[in-house]
Amino acid sequence: LASIRSFDTEEEATNFVNYMNSNIVSQLLYFDYSRKTFGSFVPDLEDYSNNNPNINWDKPLETQLLELFNFSEEDKEKYLIK
Repeated sequence: LASIRSFDTEEEATNFVNYMNSNIVSQLLYFDYSRKTFGSFVPDLEDYSNNNPNINWDKPLETQLLELFNFSEEDKEKYLIK
């Protein structure tokens, strides 16, 4: 589960913020008003450096995350920003 933590570099912190602000993560996170808590599972990429072999931080995240998390074609259409 992705969570706020400290980072060694500004690059990692910036990449984490970009990840958490992505459309997919914002759709996965939701606020449960009945429990007054955030819920849902947001995968932690663990490596938020520019050396992450799974993510190119210089390219749009949405399509990369859809592929990385093995979303179905139907889900891909749902989560992509139009």
